[in-house]
Amino acid sequence: MHELAIETTATRPPVEPYFSASAQSAIVAPRDKSDEPMQATLSASPIALTVELPFAEVARGARPPQPLSRADAQTLAEAVGKDLQRLLGDVLYEAGMVSVGALYDLPEVLQPGLPMVDALTSVYADAMPPTGFEPSVLAIGGQGGRFPIPDIAPRREAGAGPLLILPLLLVAPPETLDRITPILEEKLLHTGQAGLDTTRAVQSCFGLRPENLTYATFNDLCALMKVQLDHGGFGALWDLIENALFQRGNPAREILDTGNLFLWTGERVLTPFFTVGEWLSHPPPGAANVIDAYLAWLRAQRQYQAGLEAHGIDVVAVFPHPDLFEGSAASACDTAAGRALDDQQMRVETDPSTAGPGSSESTRVSAVEHATPETGPVAFSAGEESTDGSLAGVCHYYPVRRAAVTAIRRLLEERARSLGVVLNLETADEVLLDARGRQLRPRP
Repeated sequence: MHELAIETTATRPPVEPYFSASAQSAIVAPRDKSDEPMQATLSASPIALTVELPFAEVARGARPPQPLSRADAQTLAEAVGKDLQRLLGDVLYEAGMVSVGALYDLPEVLQPGLPMVDALTSVYADAMPPTGFEPSVLAIGGQGGRFPIPDIAPRREAGAGPLLILPLLLVAPPETLDRITPILEEKLLHTGQAGLDTTRAVQSCFGLRPENLTYATFNDLCALMKVQLDHGGFGALWDLIENALFQRGNPAREILDTGNLFLWTGERVLTPFFTVGEWLSHPPPGAANVIDAYLAWLRAQRQYQAGLEAHGIDVVAVFPHPDLFEGSAASACDTAAGRALDDQQMRVETDPSTAGPGSSESTRVSAVEHATPETGPVAFSAGEESTDGSLAGVCHYYPVRRAAVTAIRRLLEERARSLGVVLNLETADEVLLDARGRQLRPRP
């Protein structure tokens, strides 16, 4: 696993002694440092207190608790400090520490370039005296219900995973941290159980009854996520996340058994989005049922996209092209970069087998929502119905992102309203094909 380290150069005002009875809990606002004569280079080693929730807590899909007040964050930081001194020995007194009084879902912490580490390092640097580095503790807490660093405020989304993360950062000059980091890697994973004071602080401050409280390095967190994703059959997803997390610049390509393609460009992930019509025109070889194969592709597409975006990785949908699957990853990235969808929320496909937009004779907009219990909405097909029952101007609307489902329904309502007719939207619990078996059917 890769070593994580961040360096910064800065000077700041004085703080309390390390592990003092009154650990620093306020956030010092950045100030102009152009006139400061002395600067100190810091290295940072990120670690975490992992909070494992009981199954019942996870099953009910509750949001993670609110961030702590400054006073509670300070109480928890003092307990954590005692734990780390017990686990690591007196060498810990040579480092400073930043403790965040908030709990995060794991993907919020493992983001490209580790912005959490950058932010916490800057907080510590903002509290350093002009004379240079002095070991101290900073406990970050909120005030008036507001988190003091908006860029790293916890999302607190419902349905977070069973493992919540309380981020910590050890800060010291590089030569000091070089001695501490190997001890962290050796001891935390095997002997990093939190003490009684920390357990009580988590219970009282966050209102949780965790199953387990242990310390881990960020490298340990990466290893844990890799194991979990591999076990769930998402090994390629971890490869993409790892490339982004460690900001690898070399292009890479992942092709799944379901036909999904993901290209890592060095900055973002590009992925082709297929319509049913395109899928039927070039069906995957050996597929017993082409529509079932498409639904399997769609499920994987949504799972991977959600996983990547949860980690803060930019995912761009592109028009399919055979060259994306052939040649080098670098050439595929170049081709894909010029084929991005104009609308990243939905894809609209006009059915060429129907006439153009309807006329004043249109009596209603007839539409069907193709859906399955496993995938939810797959696509919407709609056309303008005339008095003789014929359809004109048929279009198929695909939600590239789930949020587009509501937008598509609204778009169909506006289309009917503009014609002065009613919208007849029906739902089919399957993907309906036309008589030729080449395209979606716009009504049951």
